[in-house]
Amino acid sequence: MNADPTPRAAQGADGASPAGSRKPAGEAGAPPRTAGRTPAETWCPSARPDPGSVVFAVRTDDPEHHGVRYLSQAVPVTQEILDLADPVDPREVFRFGAPCATTGCVHFTGSRCSLVQRIVEQTEPVVDELPPCRLRARCRWFAEEGGAACLRCPVILTLQPAPDPDLARAAAPVLLGMPTMRHAAGDDASVVQ
Repeated sequence: MNADPTPRAAQGADGASPAGSRKPAGEAGAPPRTAGRTPAETWCPSARPDPGSVVFAVRTDDPEHHGVRYLSQAVPVTQEILDLADPVDPREVFRFGAPCATTGCVHFTGSRCSLVQRIVEQTEPVVDELPPCRLRARCRWFAEEGGAACLRCPVILTLQPAPDPDLARAAAPVLLGMPTMRHAAGDDASVVQ
């Protein structure tokens, strides 16, 4: 489970061009969003560590990597991998990807992910180039928001003990028009689901 130290964008099936050549949708010279062209089965890059999910990034305290380092290949989740996070919750250490839960997720509007939409609208990019993500070819966030999602993705962890206030606000599900914030039981951690 080695992190890929060479920043390079996944190319080919994901439609990404070489790292750094995509700009977020809506900026001058940016390519149009890819909304409406989602893969048959899109994956959530902020999934829970359930059976069938994969680890595709690991948290780092290295400021050069803006929160996570991406693995050179996605690794199926096993109990052995989850135990590596002990004594903290694995969602504080690993980024998990899994098939999008669609209607089983509080962020799904019926046609798209409102979480990534809020993240792109309410937070600033944290990197200038697309990270070397192995989930991009099937990522719902990339399919809906293009490179703008990828430029914010490195600071996302599903469970953050002390999240950035803007990120926490963007991550709060909107139910019946009222923003809500879910907290992990027994502590002040914010949960992005």
